[in-house]
Amino acid sequence: METRTSFTEAHLENQLWANELDFYREEIGIFEKHLEGMVSLRENKITADKASVFQNQFARFRDRINLLEAELNAAQVKMAQYAKDAQKDLDAVNVGDHYQFRQKVEQFKKEFETIKQDYKNFESQE
Repeated sequence: METRTSFTEAHLENQLWANELDFYREEIGIFEKHLEGMVSLRENKITADKASVFQNQFARFRDRINLLEAELNAAQVKMAQYAKDAQKDLDAVNVGDHYQFRQKVEQFKKEFETIKQDYKNFESQE
C-alpha cells in the first residue's frame, strides 16, 4: 500500500474527503428524519428502543465527522502555510502523515457502511 503522497495529491484527496464528510452528515440527517417518522407511526417499545440505539450511533458518527473535519481543516491550513512559504516544487514534497489520515477516513467509511446497512435492514423489517 502506498504510504507516500505528494503535496498536490494530498490536497486533492483532502478536498474529496471534505465533500464526502459533508455527504455523510447529510445522509445521517436523512436517516434521522426517517427514523423519527418510523417511531411516530409505530408506537411500540421494541421499535422505540431500536430507534434509540440508531439515534445514538448516528450522533456518534456525526461527532466523528466533526473530529475528522477539524483534523482535515488543520492539515489544510498547515499545507497552505507551507505552500506559501515553500521555495520548491510542491509536487516533489511528500506529505508524510497523510497516509495515517487516509487510514482513519477509510476506517470511518467502512464503519459507516456497516451502520448504514444495519439501519436499512431495521427499516425494512419495520
